[in-house]
Amino acid sequence: LLLRDLPLDRLPGLGGDLGNLVKSRLNVETAGQLVEKQAEALVQFPEKGHWLVALACGQDSAADPVKDRQLVKSLSNGKTFFGPSQLRTISDVEHWLGELAGELHQRYQEQVEKHQRTPTTIGIHIGLGGGRGKGMKGSSESFSKQQPIDLGR
Repeated sequence: LLLRDLPLDRLPGLGGDLGNLVKSRLNVETAGQLVEKQAEALVQFPEKGHWLVALACGQDSAADPVKDRQLVKSLSNGKTFFGPSQLRTISDVEHWLGELAGELHQRYQEQVEKHQRTPTTIGIHIGLGGGRGKGMKGSSESFSKQQPIDLGR
């Protein structure tokens, strides 16, 4: 049994009240223990017993199938400057634009090397001011621009 040592609360649907109820009524902690007590599970949980045992065996038809991880669709980078770290000069802004662009460029190069892909669009968002929220939502003004780019691939 592949899931034998997996804690019950790691199974979908058993991380909350139902999982706690199953653990206390059946005196189990893992999927393997639940499978060992399947007869008792069917009695204690007449409506969900079959589902619980199937779940513990890794046979839940309602669970989403495992999918391969998709390739990254976008790269982003950002930083918020509050209080004393607030950008006050053009030199400060130029420095941080260079830092952020450098980090993005490094991640872009990794994508090209690993997946032979290049971005086709660039987006920039800038928030100004010190509104009452956190991050861009608290900005008194903001500007966004998105446009296609051609990096020669």
